[in-house]
Amino acid sequence: QQDWIKNKREQDKVDKERKRQEEDNKRQQQEKETAQKQQEEAERQRKRQEEDIWKKKEEELRRKAQKEAEAERAERAERQKQDEQRKQQEARQREKEAQQRRAAEQQREAQRKKQREAHAKQR
Repeated sequence: QQDWIKNKREQDKVDKERKRQEEDNKRQQQEKETAQKQQEEAERQRKRQEEDIWKKKEEELRRKAQKEAEAERAERAERQKQDEQRKQQEARQREKEAQQRRAAEQQREAQRKKQREAHAKQR
């Protein structure tokens, strides 16, 4: 009976140690899984942040390109407006010069007519 008690105590110690070992293993496995989940979440977070940064840069570049395109269109419109004004001014100037030539021609014609009439009276 003493052997049985001794064996029982020994078996209880072994069982207790095995149970403790199993719990340690279970705890270590849970810690490992938790660490892995945290690492995976950190990686997902890093990727999201990286993606956000790229999206912001992309949006910034798109806005910049849009502003440049708008500025270019405005510049082109201003040049066209100035060209049109210049052409209109040149056309007005040509018309003014043509009117002056016609007026000068009419004046010369009137003067020649006067001279012819004066010559006719002298005869």
